[in-house]
Amino acid sequence: MLLALRYCGRELARLRRLTVPAMMLSAPGGIGLDYIAVGGALHDGHLQYLLQ
Repeated sequence: MLLALRYCGRELARLRRLTVPAMMLSAPGGIGLDYIAVGGALHDGHLQYLLQ
């Protein structure tokens, strides 16, 4: 397992230019998708019972 973690860490360090933005932008992207999904469900009337 340590060998795999070491290899993975080495690859992340080597591809730092791609790794950092991918790690930093994945959380806000996921949250944004959740807001879009909930907003779409509210607009379609699927979640109206929660607002009453």
